[in-house]
Amino acid sequence: MAPLKSSIGNVARDQCQSSRCSDGEDLLSIDGVESSEFVCKDNRPSLDNLKFAEQFAENNAESFSAGKILILSLAQCALASPVYRSIWTQLCDQDYSVEVVTVEENETFSWKTRRPDLIIIDTDKVNEASMSQIQDLLIAFDANFIPAVILTQKALLPQSLNQLKQAGVLDCWWDVPNTDLDRVLRTLENYVALGRRIQALRQSESQLQADVQEHDRALRRHHTIQAAMRQEQKALERLVYLDELTQIPNRRYLDITLTQEWQRSQREQQPLALILCDIDYFKRYNDALGHPSGDRCLQQVAKALTRAVKRPSDFVARYGGEEFVVLLPNTRLKGAMRVAQSLHRAMSAMALFHPDSPIDTISLLA
Repeated sequence: MAPLKSSIGNVARDQCQSSRCSDGEDLLSIDGVESSEFVCKDNRPSLDNLKFAEQFAENNAESFSAGKILILSLAQCALASPVYRSIWTQLCDQDYSVEVVTVEENETFSWKTRRPDLIIIDTDKVNEASMSQIQDLLIAFDANFIPAVILTQKALLPQSLNQLKQAGVLDCWWDVPNTDLDRVLRTLENYVALGRRIQALRQSESQLQADVQEHDRALRRHHTIQAAMRQEQKALERLVYLDELTQIPNRRYLDITLTQEWQRSQREQQPLALILCDIDYFKRYNDALGHPSGDRCLQQVAKALTRAVKRPSDFVARYGGEEFVVLLPNTRLKGAMRVAQSLHRAMSAMALFHPDSPIDTISLLA
């Protein structure tokens, strides 16, 4: 298939005059250019045909709004027929844009440069070679979304008709008489209207897809922002509810948790145990080794207490200074005593030296 060789488009009535040759045949004259040679000779395009079509397009370059018809001519038979020339002229008079592209075998034509509402493929006959060429054209123009009509000089066999319909051809015409001009015009107008409707629907679908994609991008941005906000909220909660030195819950968080657990224990009629822990002789430890050593001691004690409790619901917090609280939901006195003993063992296992303590190591009163 070949690039654009000639085109007929944008014809206005005041630029078209009808003249008659000696044998009575109607001719089409465009700004003084007669088309007596614009006929099909042996089903082959002539130089006069191309010259006429090029001047036809050059003299009529306005933009039409009724619809776009693209004729892909494999043999220029439709261009040569007085019947079809009359049809194209009447369509152009009604503000249809009619454009003709001469297509040659084994050449390519990019459909992206044309977006017609109706494709008309003009061929002298449909055989195995032309069928392959027609199918390539239909694929290039996506006949599933652009109505396509075949014009041919010879009647088609049922097998060829079925092949063309399977390839996406909407209709096939041959031997159209003068008496059927009005019917042909109405049919073409309906096909163009169908093509425009399909194009409008495709544009709406493309816009909808673009809107959906933009919505998806906005939704992903929203989720990203929400995730960042959750991270920021967690960081803020850490600042508000965690003790800066020991990195365990502080007194504020303890008060909130204690209130919640107390209400739950009352509602479910379950016991709630609380162990208050105090580091023995901690002031002497600070005085003997200094406050940095005292801070490190508090951090080690907090880790030891956190490791000593086993259940996820058990709660360890710094109450203040060298005091810690262990909150034990659903725990009776006997169970709380066992937890207190495990806390003492954890402190003994640390064996943290205390220079001013009767037992020489850090101990815990619980």
